[in-house]
Amino acid sequence: MERIWAAWRSEYVTSGDVFDDAACVLCKVIEDGTYVVWRDDQVAVILNAFPYTSGHVMVLPVRHVGEVEDIAREEVGPGW
Repeated sequence: MERIWAAWRSEYVTSGDVFDDAACVLCKVIEDGTYVVWRDDQVAVILNAFPYTSGHVMVLPVRHVGEVEDIAREEVGPGW
């Protein structure tokens, strides 16, 4: 599976109400800080606006990265 698609989220994604001027919505979420639970210089943990399960969070690098393969070892976490 290459993509998870939840069609019922389409209105939220296309509404433009969230971050319509953002080149990268995840970078904007980190910058805004509203959904950030924890952050250091390399990694941020953010809440998902529409979680699949209770307590679902996303862990992502603070640095803008276009491909998963481009994430540095230090951004993944120690021992991972």
